[in-house]
Amino acid sequence: LNSSLQMTGRLLVAALCLVVSSVDAQENTETTTNITNATAPVVPYLNGRWKVNFRYSELKGNVGMKSGCQGVWPYIYSIEYEVYQHRGSPEYVLCRVGDDCVGNLYTVKTLRQASPKAFEENCELREHGLLESGFDTFVMTSYARSMQLPDIWESHTTEFETEYGHARDALGKKIMPNTWNRWKVPGQMEVITKAMTPEQKQLVKEKADAQPWGRICDQFDWPDIAALGPGFASPFYAGTKRHENMTWIWIKDISSCRCFPDCMSCYYHEPDTSPQFYRINETCIAQFGDQIDEHCDYKIVGVGGGPVIYPPATTGREVDDNGRPLICYQYTQIDGFRTLPASKVLIPPGIILKGAASTVPLPWLSILLSMFLCLTLEFSHSFPPSA
Repeated sequence: LNSSLQMTGRLLVAALCLVVSSVDAQENTETTTNITNATAPVVPYLNGRWKVNFRYSELKGNVGMKSGCQGVWPYIYSIEYEVYQHRGSPEYVLCRVGDDCVGNLYTVKTLRQASPKAFEENCELREHGLLESGFDTFVMTSYARSMQLPDIWESHTTEFETEYGHARDALGKKIMPNTWNRWKVPGQMEVITKAMTPEQKQLVKEKADAQPWGRICDQFDWPDIAALGPGFASPFYAGTKRHENMTWIWIKDISSCRCFPDCMSCYYHEPDTSPQFYRINETCIAQFGDQIDEHCDYKIVGVGGGPVIYPPATTGREVDDNGRPLICYQYTQIDGFRTLPASKVLIPPGIILKGAASTVPLPWLSILLSMFLCLTLEFSHSFPPSA
């Protein structure tokens, strides 16, 4: 009788396993089908280590006032970051190499296409301060106390932006930086209007889908101090507090293609954009045996900058004619390249991002878990009941 009951139990467990695995397999098939049939633009896969260069090439002060600007320019900072991202997901974490980005309450960021809407929504002032920098919280709060400045200098608020956010001429009018004025992203000005024909609207839509992705107008403050590690606290900026409004755009880099330099002629400047923006003609490089997604990597181009504050307590600098800390308005040209591929940079266990949590797709993890539970139940049936 016990043998018959055990056999019946095994058959029931096997049936349960079959049903659960079939359901999970069907869900996996449906998920794959949805992804395959999706028409949304493909999110670039940027997981890896990146070396980013910040070239401070344009610095100004208020006309007729003492300026904090000093030193020989351009001055270049080079910083290594790791980007953590699951393939196909726009969510990512940016972590400076050597930082504990798990213990330091990392910030999940979202890649966006460089559309007019993205710039409109992200580039207006969002109040920000040192805690948005992503650097060590203890170091940031310690620096904030050491500045010994009134509250208005603590963070970039609307009041600060109105009073000190821009360099001004002798008449008090804003001096707009050429670096940003000339920086035009591909597709940024494409807008669908009612007057367009269906064919024109479709063309704009296709161009919009091809717009590059990026870190659009990330706004934060950070102190240029030795505590951040090697490469920081140069003689020109040591102890300063920097306000940043920074954009990185990822575009394909012809020099990373397998066919380079033979296919250099396949690289062309995007009309009506910044000199930094080039595109690769996919038909052209195909003639050299390369596919843009398989054989060409991304690079970073970008701009950033904002006012740099020189607190006397941390820089030893004097104050201006009105008794305020000196300011230098700096603007930055940015470029970067991947130095380690995605396969060499693993996402730390403590960082949670949307997307597959491992190299095994989530639906198949469910199948494996179901099979494990079923085998556990089967194994338990192989023992006689305890007395």
